[in-house]
Amino acid sequence: MSKRKTSFLLSSIVFVAVLLVITAMLNLIVGQLPSRAVRIDMTQHKEYTLSDATRQIFSRLNDLITVTYYVSKELPGQFAPLRQDTVDFLNEVKRLAPPGNFLINVVDPEEEATRIAAEREETSAKAKGAAAKDGAEVKDDDDDMQFDPFTGQMSTRKRTGREKVLDEFAQKGIRKLSAQIIRQDKVEVSSLYSAIGVAYKSAEEMIPEHQTLENFEYELASRVLKLTIPESEKPVVAFFNGQPKPAQPKPPDPRQMFPQPPEGEEEEYQVLKQALGELFSVQQTKLTRDDPIPAKAKTLILAQPRDLDKRQVAEIGKFVSSGGNLIVLAGNYSADMQMGRVMPLSTGLEDLLGGWGVKDDKRPLNSLQCGVISTTRRENTIFGQMPVKRRFPIPLHALARENQFDQSSPFLRGVETIVCPWAVAWSVEARETLAEKQIDAQVLVRTEDRTWFGKTPAMNIGDLQANGPEREEQLETFPWSGAQNLIALLRGTFPFAYEGKDLPAWPDKDADAAGKDDAEKPEAPPEKGRVAEPKGANVLVVGSPDFCKDVYYREHDQRLYVGNYFFLRSIVEAFSLGSELISIRSKQSSRRPLDPAVSATTKNLLKWFNVLGMPLMVAALGIIYAAFRRHGSGVYERRVQEERGQRAFGNERETR
Repeated sequence: MSKRKTSFLLSSIVFVAVLLVITAMLNLIVGQLPSRAVRIDMTQHKEYTLSDATRQIFSRLNDLITVTYYVSKELPGQFAPLRQDTVDFLNEVKRLAPPGNFLINVVDPEEEATRIAAEREETSAKAKGAAAKDGAEVKDDDDDMQFDPFTGQMSTRKRTGREKVLDEFAQKGIRKLSAQIIRQDKVEVSSLYSAIGVAYKSAEEMIPEHQTLENFEYELASRVLKLTIPESEKPVVAFFNGQPKPAQPKPPDPRQMFPQPPEGEEEEYQVLKQALGELFSVQQTKLTRDDPIPAKAKTLILAQPRDLDKRQVAEIGKFVSSGGNLIVLAGNYSADMQMGRVMPLSTGLEDLLGGWGVKDDKRPLNSLQCGVISTTRRENTIFGQMPVKRRFPIPLHALARENQFDQSSPFLRGVETIVCPWAVAWSVEARETLAEKQIDAQVLVRTEDRTWFGKTPAMNIGDLQANGPEREEQLETFPWSGAQNLIALLRGTFPFAYEGKDLPAWPDKDADAAGKDDAEKPEAPPEKGRVAEPKGANVLVVGSPDFCKDVYYREHDQRLYVGNYFFLRSIVEAFSLGSELISIRSKQSSRRPLDPAVSATTKNLLKWFNVLGMPLMVAALGIIYAAFRRHGSGVYERRVQEERGQRAFGNERETR
């Protein structure tokens, strides 16, 4: 038996050794193969497969793109796989680009800073040595002034060359990130570098915080598209502001007897235009005879339209019927928070939008789930009367979160909140009725159920917020108005209301502005409305006249209002660039959360089953298998003993 055991042990060792060698060889061979040949993406939304749009963007590169991954050499905790996963992803993208047009660099910022600082010191030393030979005066770098919190005075300290390089990196967007790491059942704060730089010719774009591969494909593709698209080929987006705000008065000039009146208009949508200007040519239009919709415009944004005349509405309708895309940011009133005054508005688009199946509710909409604004008031403090900034919720700024979004829409990918200042609700006609008009409607954003409508007509903000609950005790029994539509998307072929008919004349004010000579000319015959070939278009209606205004992003809670910009940018990308970027954005992680109705007891049972259940099942299977083996071994030994006994008995009989 000992020889059999020794033989079995040796054969097992040889088998394991051969298996390890084969595994190592297979690993080396597979490592040389392209990832697409050895990976199978079994996720529902193909999260780990590059989209066709990404393939198109990178396959048509005609010059060198350099992607530099600034990452710490060792990443802590759950970020450890990020470095290799990112490099693998970039290598997969590299295979899409023409040979030599996609370069990948992986750099540790701290090591790179040390190297650059050493080179600068060496160059500086050589320059100082050469200057000293020529008898020139050599100046050292100026000391940096710093505040010493212990002495309360300014002190000087010479920063090292490495520190200066790291500061330069930080200005570019390569900053040290802080992350919470779970280590040995403790939550620790660790720091790491992880940023992506995309360089093309002399321009560079940064992805300053790269902590996950989720949405990385879109981030990379959008920056490459931004860098490589020529300025002359940028799609044109027309922008119309229906209520331009006069510019602020000039500061008084002591040489002038009277104060100078303000000139021009105040820019209220600068942040939005900057965000859109990265990929588009944003052109202002006044929708007049002398300043019409740009001929090359693919998308028209109507911001806070007010009292549009019939000819302007006709031009908008013709633009949409011809295949142009329209975004309407509209409401029924405007309000001055400082003065508390309210002014009702008429957009002039009521008939046009009504013909397309959407109508706005004239009542001011309030929502218990709402935005937050900040106001500054003078209050008594221990230091006397001082301006104090206070934040408070305002129900007229209806807020929607992810559970109020249409989850199937790619436009809301990555958006956490949408806030509609001075919100109005939209009613959308039934799908069957819209189908007869060859229009399809999709409600993208709704409010939560706890809403109500204020007074109309309203004279002040108090009237707008009237009719709501007055005490917290009323919330459970209050007759809420239910969820209301905030944002709707229409798709289809939109008929031109003036097809073959006389177009409305331009208002007289345009004739007056043209001069008396033009006014004295004989009246021209009316123009006929004609669209050569109606084309499919998209119309987005947003129930907020102040949607994406700078004031809410800069002066109030950015975290709530920043989603408006991401949403509107993705809409303009889809309208003006087609399906390229939006098809990438539509890829989303497959999340399988537990049903909220599941009780806490059930959740705990599932949790402990995942923790202990599977190991116990494997252990039980091992015990059962061992028991069968032992049983089989016992049966085998008894059979061998019986055979031996029979042989011994036979031999004994023969001997007798």
